[in-house]
Amino acid sequence: MLNVPPESEADPVATVKPSQLMLSKEVPAEVGHLDSIQDKDVEEQKPDVLNMKSGLCYDPRMRFHATLDEVEDHPEDPRRILQVFEAIKEAGYVSAIPTARDAFIRIPSREATLEEILRVHSKDVYDMVKSSETMSREELVNLEKTNDSLYFNNQTFFCARLASGSAVETCNAVVNGKVKNAFAIIRPPGHHSEPNKSGGFCLFNNVAITARSMMARYPEQVKRVLILDWDVHHGNGTQMAFYDDPNVLYISLHRYENGRFYPGTTYGSAENCGEGEGLGKTVNIPWPCAGMSDGDYIYAFQKVVMPIGYEFNPDLVIISAGFDAAAGDPLGQCYLTPAAYAHMTQMLLGLAEGKLFVSMEGGYSLSSISTAGLAVAQTLLGIPPAKLHTVYATAPAVKTVEEVTRIQSRYWKCMRPIFHTPPTDYTHVNPLHEVVRAFQAKKLFDNWQMTILPISRDGLSESYANQALCSNGFFHRKTLVLFVHDPPDVLGSSQGNSNLLNLSQSAVVDYAETYIDWCLQQDFGLIDINVPELLTDADGRPYSSTEETKLLCLYIWDNYIELSSAEKIIFIGEGRAVPGLIHLVSSRNVSTRVKSVITFVGTDALCGIKTISNEDVPSWYYKHSLVLVSNGNVCWKKMKRKKKRYGRLVRTEHDHKGELMQQHYESIVQYMEKILRQ
Repeated sequence: MLNVPPESEADPVATVKPSQLMLSKEVPAEVGHLDSIQDKDVEEQKPDVLNMKSGLCYDPRMRFHATLDEVEDHPEDPRRILQVFEAIKEAGYVSAIPTARDAFIRIPSREATLEEILRVHSKDVYDMVKSSETMSREELVNLEKTNDSLYFNNQTFFCARLASGSAVETCNAVVNGKVKNAFAIIRPPGHHSEPNKSGGFCLFNNVAITARSMMARYPEQVKRVLILDWDVHHGNGTQMAFYDDPNVLYISLHRYENGRFYPGTTYGSAENCGEGEGLGKTVNIPWPCAGMSDGDYIYAFQKVVMPIGYEFNPDLVIISAGFDAAAGDPLGQCYLTPAAYAHMTQMLLGLAEGKLFVSMEGGYSLSSISTAGLAVAQTLLGIPPAKLHTVYATAPAVKTVEEVTRIQSRYWKCMRPIFHTPPTDYTHVNPLHEVVRAFQAKKLFDNWQMTILPISRDGLSESYANQALCSNGFFHRKTLVLFVHDPPDVLGSSQGNSNLLNLSQSAVVDYAETYIDWCLQQDFGLIDINVPELLTDADGRPYSSTEETKLLCLYIWDNYIELSSAEKIIFIGEGRAVPGLIHLVSSRNVSTRVKSVITFVGTDALCGIKTISNEDVPSWYYKHSLVLVSNGNVCWKKMKRKKKRYGRLVRTEHDHKGELMQQHYESIVQYMEKILRQ
């Protein structure tokens, strides 16, 4: 039976305490002589490689850049770099005054030159930041108002140059062999700073300036650079700096939410892959929601980042290391642990012969960035990462990575099966969901005499024309079920490096059919609707599946259900159909006849009642709903007490909505029998 929680039950928010995730402070012992290696080149390099230390750059003067507001703390707090450095120092890897016993070699800081900055930015950007040096307080305040999410004081220009110059100098130590890898603990950050505009707490783009400088200074050694940006915000500035450059691969994992999350542009969409000679050298992995965790990032690394990284084969790897996806960050609202940052760093050390430079970006929880920064520092020293907090990717992450893989298969062999668009002028090309629905319709007609339900409303997608079925005589049944759901799953085995399915090893799995059979066995009226993922009009133009389903549910209610003889009605929704049913409950007076709304949400975002016309609707919905939500849904981490407008949430261990429907079938049927007897 389903364990339906009472109204008073509150689920605690899942939290990760950074103090519980601290890594070992021990430095590995010196590696002995490797007699088994015979390659002469390796033998010649071995003594230097094995004895080289890692580099670290930190200058407290970068803290001089601070907001003029003496009351309110700014997220880009000058203490951010202090906290990271102090964590590494307290772990025993560096000293306040550098000594030969330190695990890290301290790289001296310096200010970037005009030439270095102009390799990325226009002179106008440089002059704008420089102008803050001599401004009055009033002028500085006015300058803030004319820029996007920036603050200034008279030390800003100095600190911005110091951050960029220190990044260049630290990376230079990696390339010239002074250190094996390096970490620059610097601020202000840089990845939002575009070639012609600063913004998002960023003055000069430290990483972009560094990449350009290394390629200019070492044209034979550094021909290809990989920039991996794991900051929770998309690095619009870095992407724009290299969007047409075939020699710089920019990969970003970021919270996107269809462009609503900062920087609030569509630059970070998966479809943006570069232009001109740089086409394919931009790889965006845009998370659709908050709450992403270790398993999601590691999955993206295994499926996209590392395969493309190996194929690109860079000479230098730069991490644009924002720590605002860490658990506890107030802006990022994700759940990465220090162990995840360590694992990602370790994987990237496998590229470019270990030539890895880490440049600090965002991160606005002082405790979170200190433990995450320490984990990265320990990995650079060769200390194995700790265990991950979660090891499985969530459904939103899997879907995002699949979409990125499909798009990037146009440019990277490692992303095959290859991207394929069926020829539009070939008359025998049919979307698979239409073929499957036709097969379903025939089967349901043969077994239950179900037929196509006419849908003629102007404006509704023609893709729905064959997706709605109804039982014989449904209009006159006393009990009626509206079942709106995703199409069946197609489980297929591809044929080699192509997207052709091996039909003999593929199967159609219809989780909805069991519910359909039960309803018809009870002699209920039934309206069954598939919601295809892609809806198009007669000319092939795409519709919004969510908005179309909302219109469809209203249409079905107004033209069929409300006019029917049904005295007891049940709504069942799954997947993309859920927002349509919730919109129907919010928009029409359904409470007198609808006895329950049952939805299978799984890991998808919760959908709540939105209405101001009747304040009783959320309470009614809560009492007459079952919302099956998986343990992995971010809602359990975000809300301490679930609001009534989201319905009565039932927690289940199953993530996949089809498996969820299958495993809870008996309980759902018993629940429906109970409410129909009342």
